Amino acid sequence: MKRLLLSIRLLMRDIRSGELNVIIAALLVAIATVVAINSITERLEKVMSRQATELLGADLVLRSAYPAQNSLLAEAKSLPLKQAETVTFPSVVVANNNFQLAAIKAVSEGYPLRGELRIGQQVYGPGQKTQAVPAEGEVWLEPRLFGLLNIKLGETLTIGDANFKVTQVLTYESDRSGDFYTLSPRVLLNLKSLPATKVIQPGSRVAYFYLFSGLPETIEQLKTRLTSKLQPSQRLLDVKANRPALSNALERAERYLRLAGLIALALAGVAIAVGVQRYAQRHYDAVAIMRAVGYTQAAVLQLHMLQLVCLVCGTWLIGSILGLAIHHGVILILGELLPPSLPPVGWQPWGIGLLAGLGVMLGFALPSLLQLKQVPPLRVLRRDLLPPSIRSQLWYGVAVLTLGLLMWWITQDWVLAIVILVAMLGSGLILSMVLLALIRLLLKRLQREKLPLLLRFASRRLLRHLRFVVGQVLALGLTLMVMALIFLLRTDLLSDWQKQLPVETPNYFAMNIMSDQVPELLQQLTQGNVSRSAVYPIIRGRLQELNQVPIKQAVTKEAQDNNALRRELNFTWSDELPADNKLVAGQWWTKEVSSEEVSIESQLAKKLGIKLGDQLLFNITGQTFTVKVTSIREVNWESFKPNFYFIFPKKVLDEYAATNLLSFYLPPGQEHFIIDLIKQFPSVTLLDIDLVIRQVRQILTQVTLAIECVLGFVLAAALAVLAAAIASSRDERLQEAVILRALGAETARIRRTIITEFALLGALAGTLAVVGLELTTWFLYEQVFNLDFSFHLLYWFVLPISGTCLIGAIGWLTTRQVTTASPMKLLTNSP
Repeated sequence: MKRLLLSIRLLMRDIRSGELNVIIAALLVAIATVVAINSITERLEKVMSRQATELLGADLVLRSAYPAQNSLLAEAKSLPLKQAETVTFPSVVVANNNFQLAAIKAVSEGYPLRGELRIGQQVYGPGQKTQAVPAEGEVWLEPRLFGLLNIKLGETLTIGDANFKVTQVLTYESDRSGDFYTLSPRVLLNLKSLPATKVIQPGSRVAYFYLFSGLPETIEQLKTRLTSKLQPSQRLLDVKANRPALSNALERAERYLRLAGLIALALAGVAIAVGVQRYAQRHYDAVAIMRAVGYTQAAVLQLHMLQLVCLVCGTWLIGSILGLAIHHGVILILGELLPPSLPPVGWQPWGIGLLAGLGVMLGFALPSLLQLKQVPPLRVLRRDLLPPSIRSQLWYGVAVLTLGLLMWWITQDWVLAIVILVAMLGSGLILSMVLLALIRLLLKRLQREKLPLLLRFASRRLLRHLRFVVGQVLALGLTLMVMALIFLLRTDLLSDWQKQLPVETPNYFAMNIMSDQVPELLQQLTQGNVSRSAVYPIIRGRLQELNQVPIKQAVTKEAQDNNALRRELNFTWSDELPADNKLVAGQWWTKEVSSEEVSIESQLAKKLGIKLGDQLLFNITGQTFTVKVTSIREVNWESFKPNFYFIFPKKVLDEYAATNLLSFYLPPGQEHFIIDLIKQFPSVTLLDIDLVIRQVRQILTQVTLAIECVLGFVLAAALAVLAAAIASSRDERLQEAVILRALGAETARIRRTIITEFALLGALAGTLAVVGLELTTWFLYEQVFNLDFSFHLLYWFVLPISGTCLIGAIGWLTTRQVTTASPMKLLTNSP
C-alpha cells in the first residue's frame, strides 16, 4: 500500500510537470478512439443488419420444396424465436374473363417478421404501412395486375376453385425476391385461404418459406441445429446468402471499420512506446538516486508499472466519456439516415477501451521500463553512465503479441488480425532495412556534394544519430503510410459502391418479351426518352453432365448442393463480351465461330471444378447438346443488372424458342408511362425494384458516413504519433540549441536548421510510406477486400511532398521553444 501511495504521488508530480503529456495524449486517443469506434460500429452494424434483414423478411429463412419435416420445426419451436410461414407458387388468376399468370404468395399471421408491407386504395398511389395480412377470403394485388386484368377494388378474383375479394393495392413488400427472371405480378392472400383454391397438387412448383427472427445468438444456434438436418431440397437463407450485393458491401464496410479501429490502436501503441522511452530516459537520474538509497530493481519496476496502471485507469474514464461523446456526435451527424429507435450501447466498448489502454500501455512500455530498472546507482556520481542494453527485440515481441491478442479480441476475426499484424511487421522489417541503407547512402552523398550549409549541417546531425533517426523515420513513415492507406481504402470502397449503384441504375425489368414485340417495345422506350440496357434473349435449361459424367457425380460432395444444380438456369447468347463482365481465362469467340462453345462464370466454375476445355452437356426442353468451355468470366453480382452463369454463341441456341429481357431506368414521377406500357404490352412482365434500390442505397449511404467519421479518428491517432515521435528528440535538440546559442549562433539560423532537418526526415518518411503503401494495399486488396489492385503513381509524388511539409511543420511547432531557450538553462540543468 505504501508503494502504491508513493507511485500515485510520483505520478501526480510527473503530470504537473508535463512529463507525461505525450503518453496521456496517446492514451486518450487510443481509448477514446476504441470506445467511439466500437460504440459506433456496434450500433451501426445492428442498424444496418436490421435493415438488411428487412430485405429478407426475417433474420433466417428455411426454404423448402416440400413442407418442412416436423423435426426441423420442433427445433425452432424449442427456442425463443418469432416465426411465420409463406408459400409461393405460380398460378393463373382470372377476373372479368381475363387470364394472367401471377406469383401467388400465401402468408401467415405475423408476416413479415422484419420489414413491412404497404397497401393503398389507389393504383400507383402512395401506400401506407400495415401490420396486418389479408383476411380470409380477401386478396391484395400488385398495381400492374389491375391493368392486366382490368379489375377494380371490390371486384372478384378467381384462383383455382376459390373466389376472393380484392380489397387493397399491394404497393410494397420489403422481402420481394431478387430473382428477376421468375417474378410475375404478385397476389397476396392469407395462408388459411390456400386449401380452398386446390391449386397445389402433386408435381406443382411450390416453394415453402419458414421465417424466424430473434436475438443473433439464438439465430446462430438455430442455424447450427438445422444445418445438419437439411434435405437436398432445402436451404437456409440469410442476408449473406440471399442478398450477395448488399452482403458484400456490408462485409467490406465492417472489415474497413475494424481495420480502422485496429490501426488507430496500433498507432496509439507506437506513440506510447515512443513517449515511454522518452519518459524513461528523463527518469534515469531519479532511478539512480532510488537505487543508491536501497531500492531493488524489482521495486523500481513495480513502482513505475503501478504509476502507468494508475495512469491508464484515470485516463480510461476520461477517454471513455470523450469516446461516447464523439459517438453521440456522429449519431447526430447521421441524423435522418438512421431509424428513430437505435439499439442501446452495451458495456463492451467500455471494457474494450480499458483492455486496449492496459494492453498498449503495458505491452509497449515494458521494454523501456525493463531498461529503466537497470540504471546503475553509480550514475549519481557519473551522469554519463547509461543502463545496459536489454534484448529489446524479445520484449517488443511481447508487445506485438499483446497487440495481436487485442486485435483478435476486438474483431473476433483471426484472419483480419493476422493480416494486419503480418502487414505491419513485414512492412516495418523490410522498410527498416531499406531505410537504413537509404539514409546512409543519401546522407553521405549529401556530405560530398557542395550543398548549402544548412543542408550539410542537418544531414551531418542525422548521420551522427543514425540509430535514433532510423527508428524515428520508421515511426513517421509507417504513420504516413497508414494515413494514406485508410484514405485510399475509403476512396476505393466508395468508388466501388458508386459503380455498383450509379445514379441511373435500372429500376425496372421487362421480362417475357416475345421476339416480335421487341421492336415495338424499344420504339416505345425511345419515344419516352427512357435509358435502357441491351436486350437479352432468355432460354431456360439444366446442366446435366461434366466430361460425360452426370454432374452431381462429377463434382465434389460440397458442390452437390449448389443451387445451380437443383434448378433450371437462364441461358443467353451474345456475340460480344458483356460490358460488365471481365474475361479471366480463355478467349471470347468471334462471330464466325465454327465450334460449339460456352463461357462460364468464374465463381460457379471454381465451385464445380470446371476448367477450360471441359465438355458440358445441357438439357433444354428435353433436347441435349454438348459444348466446350472456352472462356471463364468474372461477373459483378453486386450490380442490379442481368447476369448469367452461362453465355453461348448465337448459333448454339438459335434453334430454341426464347423470350427476351431488358432493364431500364425510369425517373420518379413517371408512373403513367408504366401504366401505358402495361396496357400496350399486357403479356410483358414488368418488375419494379426501385424501392429495393433505394433501400440498398440508403444503407450504403449510412456506411459511407460511418467510414468518413472513422477516418477522422484514425487521422487524429496518426497525428498523435507524429507529435510523439518528433517530441521524443526535443530534450536533445534543446541542449544542442542552447550550446549553439551560447557560442553565438543566431536564432534564425537555428530555426532554419531545425526546419531543414525535419524536412529531410519528412522526405525520407514519405518515401518509406509510399513503398509500404504499395506493399500493404496489394496484400489487403487481394486477401481482405477483394478489390482490384493497381499502382498508385500519384502517391509517389504526394506522400514525399506531404511528408516534407507536414513533418516539417509539426516538427517546428513542437520544438519552437528550442530556438528561444536561454543558455542559462544548460547551466542550471533545467529540462
